Amino acid sequence: MITIKNLRDETPVHEWQVRVDRSSPLGNPFVMRGVLDRDAVCDRYAEWLNAHKNDPKIKAELDRLERLYHKHGKLELFCWCYPKRCHSSTIAQEIERRISDS
Repeated sequence: MITIKNLRDETPVHEWQVRVDRSSPLGNPFVMRGVLDRDAVCDRYAEWLNAHKNDPKIKAELDRLERLYHKHGKLELFCWCYPKRCHSSTIAQEIERRISDS
């Protein structure tokens, strides 16, 4: 089970709780200039992640998240914008895809 939480509501303290905000290797590099940009920024992130998922730094972080899921049977991703549409949903989908393929 992969869940997404907001960093304003809770602080990650367990190994299976991982920040994926802009300070992380999987942070969204696209800046949202206004609320109307949210969908475009999230769509661009999905394209970016797909294009960069074999980049050594990105792949290592995706591999780490997948290992954490297998080790604990759960994974919680933390970002600042959730529950609004967020790039963390794209990360969760990628990890879920990897899990189902294994």
